[in-house]
Amino acid sequence: MLREKIKSFLSIDRVILLSLIVLQLLLTSYHITSPFLDYHAWRQADTAAIARNFYHNGFNILYPQIDWGGAGPGYVETEFQLVPFLTAVLYQLFGVHEYVARLVAISFSVLSIYLIYKLSHKYFTRNVAIFSALFFIISPLNIYTSRAFQPESAMIFFSLGSLYFFDAWIEKERWGAFALASFCTTAAFLVKIPTIFLGLPLLWLAYSKYRWHLFKEWKLYLFAALALIPPILWYYHAHLLFLQYGNTFGIWTLTDTEGWNAKWGSLEIWSSPAFYNNYLLRLSGIVLTPIGFTLFILGVFQKVKSRREYVFHFWLLSILIYFIVLARGNWIHDYYQLPLVPVAAIFMGKALAMLLGVKQERKIGVFALLAVTLLMSVSIFLPPLYKIDDAQHEAGPAIDKLTPKGALIIAGDGYAPTLLYYANRKGWLIAPEEWTPHKIETLKEQGANYFVTSRVAYLKNDVKNKQFYDYMSEKFPVVEGTNYIIFNLTNSTK
Repeated sequence: MLREKIKSFLSIDRVILLSLIVLQLLLTSYHITSPFLDYHAWRQADTAAIARNFYHNGFNILYPQIDWGGAGPGYVETEFQLVPFLTAVLYQLFGVHEYVARLVAISFSVLSIYLIYKLSHKYFTRNVAIFSALFFIISPLNIYTSRAFQPESAMIFFSLGSLYFFDAWIEKERWGAFALASFCTTAAFLVKIPTIFLGLPLLWLAYSKYRWHLFKEWKLYLFAALALIPPILWYYHAHLLFLQYGNTFGIWTLTDTEGWNAKWGSLEIWSSPAFYNNYLLRLSGIVLTPIGFTLFILGVFQKVKSRREYVFHFWLLSILIYFIVLARGNWIHDYYQLPLVPVAAIFMGKALAMLLGVKQERKIGVFALLAVTLLMSVSIFLPPLYKIDDAQHEAGPAIDKLTPKGALIIAGDGYAPTLLYYANRKGWLIAPEEWTPHKIETLKEQGANYFVTSRVAYLKNDVKNKQFYDYMSEKFPVVEGTNYIIFNLTNSTK
């Protein structure tokens, strides 16, 4: 009896899923305790600061706080901060540690494996499901981002959940699937607003069931209301925070004089060959690898077996539209291409299963392709993503030690909040081109106590900055280390 129960529990699907999850954990647990000073450091530091501020300042999820809000409270216009909030709850149990935050991201990525396996297995064969999950796991960008402290892994999970459970509801119209689909869809829109592109494949699923009678189905209107009203209310509230406190992640920014907030496309970008070349290089490199990209193209043009299967093509089309609409954000940030990975992995899985065919001798070649793709991910594309900024690794803790708690600092390393986060201080972010006496004096009047930077060589040796360095050195006491300089603005030497 016990043997039969064990055999029943250890079904082939469960064994496969468990094996895939183990592989995911092995790949994403690398450097799990490393600081948020690797690739995408600025994005991780912002997320980490919001989580830490929840932990220290109260768990009011309606008022996320960043560190670069100057002398103000730092309330910011941003997406719904579910991931930092969950992390802050865990901080109460385990303390503020990088590994705790990374485990939250990894947990969402593990759950995504289950959903992509189930979704692809529903439409195709077990082989397609296995290969789809494998390609999802071994995408270099997905390996890295799955353990990076960003909302992207949660976005992927809720996006997959939206499609999987909506598809399940469309098929049998059970209220449990309806509730899960509604929750996952609204969560996806809240966590990352660009997931609104999911509306296109969801609409196709509804059309495949109801055809043009879909406009008469009141349940679809209920679903739309449940999915859209919470994000609408949240982003309205978030915009009010921007209007009152002036801090934003650039959610609705159309233009930006400093060139780092706006994410939308423009005629200049759309007409630039470099824009499309950049996409091609990324998709055939860090996003899918050259082998994966080739299989992806092959899978897209495979024959479909049913009208409903076109949901994956509409899913892909919606992401391509997103690439164009948010062209500038996609051009600047490679992780903006992460939404492509799940659907691309399914097309890659279809192509590889087709190549496998029915001939036994092809299996060696197929698994060789998988092995080579994994090797390329780990050995070629991933190592640069894990490189730590040693200067800020030294500078942050030094500033924390050498300046009073509660001091407001001007972090002169650019617009990345990493130095503020590891200094455990609040203040302002300025770029080197803003290193002027006027800027320092202006921020000093607003309450700044220290000017700090880890760009020592650039400050001292660059011809453009020599006058500024001489001015600061003559007027303010300085504490200097190998990779940092601290100027005490509260104690002028003149």
